[in-house]
Amino acid sequence: MTNPLIARRAIGCCVALMLAGCGGSQPPIAAPGAMPQSHAAATHAERGGSWMLPPMEGHKSVLIYASGVYGGVYVYDYFTGKQLGKLTGPGGPMCVDAKGNIYVAQNDGTTLEYAHGDTKIFQKYTSGATSIGCSVDARNDLAVTRESGVVTVFAGGDPSKRKTYSNPSCGPGMFAMGYDDKGNLLGLNDVKLPVTVCALLAGSKSETTLKTKSFEINAPGHTMWDGKYITLTDQAIHGKHSYHDGIVEASLSGSTLTSHGEPILTDTCDKGGGTDIVSPFILGERNTPVNHLQGKVIVAINSVCTAAGIYEIEFWHYPRGGDPYKVYKVSLPLSGVGTVSIGY
Repeated sequence: MTNPLIARRAIGCCVALMLAGCGGSQPPIAAPGAMPQSHAAATHAERGGSWMLPPMEGHKSVLIYASGVYGGVYVYDYFTGKQLGKLTGPGGPMCVDAKGNIYVAQNDGTTLEYAHGDTKIFQKYTSGATSIGCSVDARNDLAVTRESGVVTVFAGGDPSKRKTYSNPSCGPGMFAMGYDDKGNLLGLNDVKLPVTVCALLAGSKSETTLKTKSFEINAPGHTMWDGKYITLTDQAIHGKHSYHDGIVEASLSGSTLTSHGEPILTDTCDKGGGTDIVSPFILGERNTPVNHLQGKVIVAINSVCTAAGIYEIEFWHYPRGGDPYKVYKVSLPLSGVGTVSIGY
């Protein structure tokens, strides 16, 4: 009998290779205040037509950015599911800053920055080697993770202020690192089991490893701040043979992480409820670096559904977990949700 974890990882690998080679209730985010029509029109004119206008008024622009399996980054309206536009290029893992600007990590070692809702490249960062993910903190420091475990930080979002950090215990096999609210950068690698938690602690000159209390990670994914806890994705939350993904809500004290909950994500597109979600995005009332209330929604692409020919953007209640409560059908396969951006 096939090991379900190996089978699920194979699905994820297939999606990654394809990328490299080639009704219901509204999501429960409080609708931001309306963006005045005059402001929207002025923004469009100032940007020379590159601005993707929201399809409906009555709320600020909230956009879902997702990489296509065959390249490109596709942009959808959060409230309607309507596709608004596309960012050209190969696509890749993404992150968002306090203003809602989007950063797309590339295989060539660069990371591209776009203003919220814009299709033109605003800034380019070069970190070297393959970039597998990124994160931005409240000071606008941009951290770009490489699979080798090396992380490059651009202080204040300045491409010229670049420092690189590493630790032999943090690679290879690193997944995208994420900032907490104190400027600590945490991530997971799968060199051995249980998975190692690595960190570049605020003010530190090198990466270090952390201890875990009352939990362990069996199959790592990406890391991000949820407004209250640093969250660690576990793609085998029940153990190394599990077919379900989960999220560990953790707090950091000194060099020890303690779990405060482990929501499990299931799905209806698979008879066993299987999920393969390497980078679930937890959406709060504000953009991630300055969000201080725990998010209420997970937005993600389940690769198990994609492999079955079911193309969807799905929404889970957080931290409840369980099955998706809302689904947007899309016309093409997506490899994952990069980020959700709230415009101001």
